[in-house]
Amino acid sequence: MQENKEIKEFIKAKITKATAEKPITSTQLIKDVRAEFNFITSSRTIRKMILYWQDKEHLPIISSRKHPYGYHFCRSEAEYDAYELEMRNHSIRQFTTIKMVKMNYFGTNQPSLDLVEA
Repeated sequence: MQENKEIKEFIKAKITKATAEKPITSTQLIKDVRAEFNFITSSRTIRKMILYWQDKEHLPIISSRKHPYGYHFCRSEAEYDAYELEMRNHSIRQFTTIKMVKMNYFGTNQPSLDLVEA
């Protein structure tokens, strides 16, 4: 159990040292964990840890949707605002796609892109 805590702290330290210019990918984190602890983890497990740290510890760990890809520790409000805008736009694109697929695939007559249902 102690090793598990050490691995989590190791991953958190790697991410908090990463920057927007030099983020760290899940693939690199998996390789680093394997080299340091001889332990195999997955990108899904890493994502769950990041979500936990964001939700419970309120750490500003963000990911990039543009090159260079990976996770990093957000160091400014402007950087976080840009991330927030990109995530908002991504969510809207995803929602729009879901609605359009439903409309086209299931033959719904009227397209509805309401973001809040009444």
